[in-house]
Amino acid sequence: MSDLVGHCLCDAVRISADEKPKAVEICQCTMCRRWGGGFYAGISLQDPVIEGDADISRYRSSEWAERAF
Repeated sequence: MSDLVGHCLCDAVRISADEKPKAVEICQCTMCRRWGGGFYAGISLQDPVIEGDADISRYRSSEWAERAF
């Protein structure tokens, strides 16, 4: 079994990884706070397994950012 397992709210997309993250990255810019109602916190993984990639939509939200849902 993987160390980390998660899924989206509708359960169409699942992600798992066999590694533990070494750090948490946090962003408090206006766009991230508006998007999520608070600061954004994320982790970086080397080889995550993503199931349901066809159900992920992406769009360019600024010159430097892409949003996915």
